[in-house]
Amino acid sequence: PAVARRWGDPASFRLKQLEITYEQRWLDPDRREALLALKARADEKAQSNADLEPLLKRLSSAMVGAVSGVEGSSLGSTSPRWRQLGFQSSDPRTDLRTGILALDCLVYMAEKYPLATSQMIREAQSNGIDYPFAVASINVTQHLARYFHLVKDAFGCPMDPASPRAVHRFAGLLHRL
Repeated sequence: PAVARRWGDPASFRLKQLEITYEQRWLDPDRREALLALKARADEKAQSNADLEPLLKRLSSAMVGAVSGVEGSSLGSTSPRWRQLGFQSSDPRTDLRTGILALDCLVYMAEKYPLATSQMIREAQSNGIDYPFAVASINVTQHLARYFHLVKDAFGCPMDPASPRAVHRFAGLLHRL
């Protein structure tokens, strides 16, 4: 069950902050464990994670074909080619200020669905669309992590929380992975 706590002005209907947490007692142990493992990855900062460099190498290898004019070589630690993948600078570490989960998701997508990922990168670079693919992917991951209450909302953005049913289904998908 959800637990809601309210803090605010004495005037009714003025709400400064609403915090909702799920205890997940209603999840079976396997689903709860899968959700907690994902929460740990979302909470663990990428910059201080031992997996950062190996994951960046895997991402580089998986996405090198998506960068125009580059075939068969890795992108390197810092390179202007990272910007072509949608990072804001030539060092992708600067965009990974969130949990390591965002990089996990990028690597998973690039390795599991290389053609679709390459197509999205090319479309993101095309005229008329032009958005930073990697940064957008990181932001979507963080948004979903807040929605499923894997991380606390540090920005105070109003968002309806995921229903217990949605959390249950999501945890079931995690358990299958």
